[in-house]
Amino acid sequence: MKRLLVSKKLGALLLAVLLMMAMFTGCAQNVVNEPVTESVTDDKNEFPTKPIKMVVPWSPGGTSDMQAQLMAHHLEKELGVSVVVECIPGASGVIGVMTTKHLPADGYTILMTDGVGFVMRSLLDGGYTVDEFVPLGADVRDVQGIIVRGDSPYDSLEDIAEAMKANPDKIKIGAIGPIAPRIQLVLELEEMFGVTSNAIPYKGESDVLAALLGGHVDAAVHPIANLADAIEDGEVKALAVGWDERLEGFSDIPTIGEISGTDTQNASVRGYYVKKGTPEYIIDILDEARAKVAKKQEYIDSINKIAPYYFMGKEEFIEFINVQETLMGNWVTVMQSRFK
Repeated sequence: MKRLLVSKKLGALLLAVLLMMAMFTGCAQNVVNEPVTESVTDDKNEFPTKPIKMVVPWSPGGTSDMQAQLMAHHLEKELGVSVVVECIPGASGVIGVMTTKHLPADGYTILMTDGVGFVMRSLLDGGYTVDEFVPLGADVRDVQGIIVRGDSPYDSLEDIAEAMKANPDKIKIGAIGPIAPRIQLVLELEEMFGVTSNAIPYKGESDVLAALLGGHVDAAVHPIANLADAIEDGEVKALAVGWDERLEGFSDIPTIGEISGTDTQNASVRGYYVKKGTPEYIIDILDEARAKVAKKQEYIDSINKIAPYYFMGKEEFIEFINVQETLMGNWVTVMQSRFK
């Protein structure tokens, strides 16, 4: 199997991440099973008066945890109270979301998770709906791309589309799945070009990349940003990105929309939410504090060591979530039928 070269840049990135993890204590794991009731004051001078909990519905130590820890660290300075991160993993993120749902709408619990997955799980009857939460904004956008090995005969998205047309259901494309946004991108490509592929679901990014480099699949869907060194070294080729504009630092990689004429937005956009019913003045306080932190250069520099920084304000993030809910409705049904 061809092994991915580990560059000096990657080594520096790993060191930076390890140092960042050491700076924080890591999130506690604590599942809240019963709804909690608590009165909410309307006195704007009385929020916040106690620690705030930030729920991450994934395991400790991952990039979501690190992003939350970093935001919590800076929010404490803005809000004047402790912000404690709790990792509540399970059921592909549903348990953490449901825990937040059953806590009071008082601003003392913030949910931090990927917007696209958040929407998809709600459509899969995860026990909650998108409109039960209020998005506050986001500061990470990890765009997916279509990649092939460096020695692949395919040099463009058109090349692989032609191969799929000539060999229906034969061209293997690996992606996290089966019911997931990255598999959705494969199915979108099929529809755009009027072709069919052999879409193969994997559990994680490392599995997808290993399958590609090992020659088990012809192409893969993978975040572009953390493949910068592999692309530069010729280990992989990026054929297109799943966004509606070219990415900074990857301006030579076309968007899928440029090639197919149909725009798509396929990315892990990690942001923050509070429960619907939270008083508007509390939402405003949290939104202002989060936005202030997210625009600090110190925070931006630190986030970029974890995942690609991309600021979304409250209104832009709400629009993004609403668009994703509309786009995903049909695709969830298609994926459920395809991967029975």
